Amino acid sequence: MKTWLGMSVVLAACWTSPPPAKPTPAAAVVVKSEPTPTPPPTEVTDPAPPASPPPSIGALPDALDRTMIAAGVATVKPKISSCGDATSVKGVVKVSVKVAPSGLVVSVTVTATVDRDLGDCVAAAMRQAMFATTAQGGSFSYPFVF
Repeated sequence: MKTWLGMSVVLAACWTSPPPAKPTPAAAVVVKSEPTPTPPPTEVTDPAPPASPPPSIGALPDALDRTMIAAGVATVKPKISSCGDATSVKGVVKVSVKVAPSGLVVSVTVTATVDRDLGDCVAAAMRQAMFATTAQGGSFSYPFVF
């Protein structure tokens, strides 16, 4: 009987005690904020695209212009003058010059000359010319009158 009573006591204790309560969550704190005012709608329009992109500071010119050509030729003008001084031939020597974007002369072709040696001298001097740096380089013809 002790066993039974002991069990009954245990059983009674189990049956009489309520099951453990589920933990209740902590009360949630609700923070109310005032609604943010919505700005009035604005009309969205696409701005007109610029006629050409704005030049950046230090941007290179696309190609050689007259001023750049004159400045480059001026760097070898004394050598070209000495070509004429070395001969008694008078006339025009016309050269076609191709310049790389770096400003270095890529090629010089004599397109008209009164004397082959004078033309060769002018072409050799023009190959040493240095022009302004550009994005695309350039080509031009230039007459020298002796």
